[in-house]
Amino acid sequence: MLSRIKDQPAVGKLIAQYDQLPRRDQQALVVLAIAVFLGILYFAVWRPAAVFHDQAESARNNAGELLAWMQANEQTIQRLGNAGGASTSASADKPADGRALMALVTRSAGEAGLSLQRFEPSGEDAIRVWLENAPFAAMVL
Repeated sequence: MLSRIKDQPAVGKLIAQYDQLPRRDQQALVVLAIAVFLGILYFAVWRPAAVFHDQAESARNNAGELLAWMQANEQTIQRLGNAGGASTSASADKPADGRALMALVTRSAGEAGLSLQRFEPSGEDAIRVWLENAPFAAMVL
């Protein structure tokens, strides 16, 4: 394969020009070619692989922390889920129409200390809500 490359006219011309250079220039050109090769190897292979490794390790650590938090709060979440389903006072907060639902959401967000960015109706008995600067943990619990 190397002989096929050397048989190409353009490559032969480059080899002839290289052979005509003084010895010091040939050595400098070899050092420069090695430096360029190492630079390409670093920026095209090593650095992207290292960045991907760091991102994957960070994602794994975040997933582990999330799992630990979920396991630590499992009882609380189950208790809140069971209490919400068995409560008869939940029907007292059930709004009669869309306006009452929006008022209930606005009031509940204010009581929880959450800032509503915007909200819009989504069907007859639902609305979509966007929150500003709300910590995830406060939203879950």
